[in-house]
Amino acid sequence: MCVVVAVIVISKTDIFSSAGKVEDGTIKFSDESNRIEDVPEGEALFNMNTEVTFERSRSVGNIMIENPESSEYTIVVKIYYYNDSVSRVIYESDKIKPGQYILGDKLDYKLTQGTYTCYYNAEAYKDGVFVGKTDAQPMTITVQK
Repeated sequence: MCVVVAVIVISKTDIFSSAGKVEDGTIKFSDESNRIEDVPEGEALFNMNTEVTFERSRSVGNIMIENPESSEYTIVVKIYYYNDSVSRVIYESDKIKPGQYILGDKLDYKLTQGTYTCYYNAEAYKDGVFVGKTDAQPMTITVQK
């Protein structure tokens, strides 16, 4: 199995109707030219915002993850923060089936004000069985207050 990630920087959205909830459908991207729609067999591709902003440490940020409908895998996305040689999972999504997305969510771990280089990966599942994960990729998280 080959696991590939497509990264799309999505413009900030201020309204999240159901933060953290996995919903059916797609996210409207500001730049549709980078949208992944066709996923080759054996690959796990997804769209994700890699420049996430939170107004406050416990507020909903513009975490946006979309699993294309043509994907054969359900995914779980994890975001990691490394501090003093210790890795900590600061966010873990619910399972996102093909044709579903998450639009806005809170971190599972509180970060103080600042800008952080973090890393994310996705675990791929088929028929409920773990089949692989992506390599860690860098992203930026900013907490404004």
